[in-house]
Formats: sequence, C-alpha cells, structure tokens
Amino acid sequence: MTMPAPIRTIAVVGDGLSGWTTAAALARRLPGVVVRVVPVAGATPAATDQLATMTPSAVAFHAAMGLGERQVFDAVEGVHRLGVRLVGWTDTPVTVAYGQYGVPTGAAAFHLLWARADDAGPFDAQSPAAMLAAANRFIAPDDDPASPMCAYETGLAADPARYRDYMCAYARHLGVQDTPPLVSASVSGDRITGLTVAGGTLVADLYVDASGPDAVLLTRLPGGGDRVDWSGWLPANRLVFGTAPADPALPPVDIATARKGGWHLAVPLSDRTLTVQVRTGGEGVSMAQGRRIAAWIGNCVSVGDAAVEIEPLASPHLRLLHAAIDRIVALLPDTGFARVEIDHYNHEWRDEADRMRDFTILHHVAGKADAPCPPELPPELEAALALFRQRGRLPHQDGDLVGRDRWLAVLMGLGERPRVADALLDTVEPAAFDRLAAGHRAAIARAVALAPRHVDTLPPRKTRA
Repeated sequence: MTMPAPIRTIAVVGDGLSGWTTAAALARRLPGVVVRVVPVAGATPAATDQLATMTPSAVAFHAAMGLGERQVFDAVEGVHRLGVRLVGWTDTPVTVAYGQYGVPTGAAAFHLLWARADDAGPFDAQSPAAMLAAANRFIAPDDDPASPMCAYETGLAADPARYRDYMCAYARHLGVQDTPPLVSASVSGDRITGLTVAGGTLVADLYVDASGPDAVLLTRLPGGGDRVDWSGWLPANRLVFGTAPADPALPPVDIATARKGGWHLAVPLSDRTLTVQVRTGGEGVSMAQGRRIAAWIGNCVSVGDAAVEIEPLASPHLRLLHAAIDRIVALLPDTGFARVEIDHYNHEWRDEADRMRDFTILHHVAGKADAPCPPELPPELEAALALFRQRGRLPHQDGDLVGRDRWLAVLMGLGERPRVADALLDTVEPAAFDRLAAGHRAAIARAVALAPRHVDTLPPRKTRA
C-alpha cells in the first residue's frame, strides 16, 4: 500500500499580521517544510491585524519559535500588560488581571472565603497585577514563592504594524518567500488544487487561509462559507479603529469603557493610544461575530479572522491565532488529509473558539441576574454561570484558553456571589481569614509603593513618524 506523502509545502494566503505570524511559526517549527506567503489585494480589514495585545501565553508561543521574551519585547517596542480594566461596567472600575487572586487557603477556595468575609476589601486588592495596574506601576513577578508579588504573569502590547513587520522579517530570515498577489484559486471537490498569482501559479500541499473575514480560500470549498452566528449574544457589528495621544501615565492595561450602544477600547502604547469603538450599526469596519462551522476543510485550514470573528474585549485575537498555529503543528496530517484527523482538529478548535465566546459574553451578563439578558445563553456558559451562582464553583471547560483566575476576576469583580455557602468554608475561621487577607493586601500595597512607574521601566524609544 502506498502511504500518503508528508506535507512539504505550505502556502499562507494573506500577508497581514496573521499571515506572517503563521508563516514564521510554521517555517520554524516544521523543519524541511517550504512556506510561501501570498498577499491578497483589497481584503476586508481583520481585527487580528489591527490589535496586538498579547496575554501571558504569548511568551511560550514565541519561545517555540526560538524567540526570547525580551527579544520580542524590544524588537516590537512593546509595553507591559497586566490585564484589562473595565470602566463603567459597575459603579467602580474592575481590573481583570493576569494571575492569582489571594493566597492558598487549603481546601476552601479563597474567593469563597473572601465573599463570606465582612470586610476583606476589594477583590482587586488581593491581586498584585491589579494593584500594580491601578497605580500605573510595573515590576516583573518575583521568583520567590514567599513574595506577595510572585503569583502573577505579564503580557505585552505592541503596535500591530511593528509586530507584523517583525514577524515578516523573522519569517524571511527563516527562508519564507512571498509571491505576487493572489488572482484566483482552483478547486476540485474539497481540495484547493492551485493558486493563480500575478504572473504565475503556485501549488502547495497545505493552504492556510489567513485572508481575514473574507476567507477567500476556505469559502471556495464545500461548506467553507457555513458559519455559526453569535450575534444573538454579541450584537456589536462595527469596529471603528483610531488613535489618540499617548497617555503620560501609560497604564499597563487595556481599558474597556462601557458606553450606550457598545463600548470603547483604549490600548495605551508608549508613543500613542490605539482606540476601537465597538458598537452596533453605523460607520466602521463590519464584524459578523461568530465562527466557521469547520476551520479546516480538505487541504485548507483557516486562522485568525478567517476562522473566528469576535469583539476585542478579552484580548482574544492573537490568543486564538497562536492556539490555532500550535494546533496545526501538533496535529499536522499528511497529504492524505484523513477525515478523522481533520475532524479532531475542528473539534478542538471549536471548543477553544466557543469558550472564548462564552468568556466574552460573561462580561455582558455577569452581575446582572435580575436584568434582561440574551435568551438561552450558550449551554456551557449557562451551566457554568448557574453552578457559580449556586455555590461559587467553576467547572472544568474543554478548550478554555483564558484560565480560572480570569473567569473568577470577571465573576467576582462584576458582582456575582454564590447563594449557598460551601461546607468547606467551615475549615477556616473567619477571623483567621480576615488576618490572612489583610496581611496579603498590605504586603501587596507595600510592594506596589516601591515599584517604579510603568513608563520608567521602558528603554528610550524613537518617536513614531
């Protein structure tokens, strides 16, 4: 029996941030594979290409590409990120910070002990990352496990054009070549058989559609245009991108401000602030929140906005892109593209996209149990929210790219509290917990007071032209 040949050539269609990141990662992580990038003229702008806030998981993603954390940070003139600040979602701002809230408390969960306490202070005060962000200060996490500043992680934000150019330069360093722009694609059944580019043709074993919301390759295949619509839960359908002057305080968080008919995102960088108005109707770049029914069909896999469109409330775009690239590498089939392998990829990809959807919806419904909300929430979110509201428990969820701490930060920060006390709370005396929480809060406050201003931790940089 003749076995299918391994994948040796990959064409990445789309030369934005998604395309060049994908090309660089695949060229580095798949030895012996030739990768080419095919530009797409006149493509609809992709949110993934307009924003470059990265959660802490980006460190591992870059490391797998052979890039060090500081190397990337300096090359893209990054700024530190400790989470997202929600303004106007409740009476007081809430920071959804990266890392742990509180300290280990044995069998009883810290957040439930905090909810039971009469006066444990704000939940944010139990997070070193949230308190650093509130003071516009920054220090790297301490390696000492006894330090109050050890249990958090850091992400980064960058100018998306700089990040795209860095990925492009690195990809070319690895041997990736770009071709003339795409003219058309040839299809036979569920296979792309070749691409026509200006002045020639290109044939590859695997085609990666990184062309943005248009998904110019995937939609040519049977079922490639089929989508799951999320607009019943996430109705915003316009993005208005802009810039504002740099914030002299340089908060180490993105700032999401609730407004009538939508919300506004500010991404403070060292030389300016990127802004996005997220709203329903009106002017702006069209956004159809939802995902493809299948991201991988035949010999074509979609990534970035070609696979998922979602509002940028929880820094989802690069997290989803990086996860998709990791999965392509881990589950790479051969040129037979066995259905069982493609189905497995799509199953795990759907879980990741749907959990990111649920986490985003959570921001709009948490703390509003008595207010009108979208009917019939997604079943997994409805079950998780009901379980938390009953006894403060969070179920394990397949495909969760966010992590338990950030789920708890949104739930507790926006006012969710369990109706019934967990029996395990009896294992910790209230007075003992009060002392523990107060001590941790005070230790964080002392460390934050000694930390430098975020803006002072950055090296001198050129003024953007």
